[in-house]
Amino acid sequence: MAGRGGARRKASGEVHLAPDEFELLAYLARRLERVVAHRVLLRAVWRPNSTEQPEYLRAFIDQLRKKI
Repeated sequence: MAGRGGARRKASGEVHLAPDEFELLAYLARRLERVVAHRVLLRAVWRPNSTEQPEYLRAFIDQLRKKI
């Protein structure tokens, strides 16, 4: 990723993602033109048990942003 919004490109061109990070990024990529609610993301990626933990999602997205 080139220079937008503080994004940076890794020297190798690869970004290593944990399985949950990849699933989250893939889910969002399939919905580029839509706003996705926290509980919808939590349900889609981490299953119904996680819908009451939006702070977990915020931390996870922060980690993903740093990687990409």
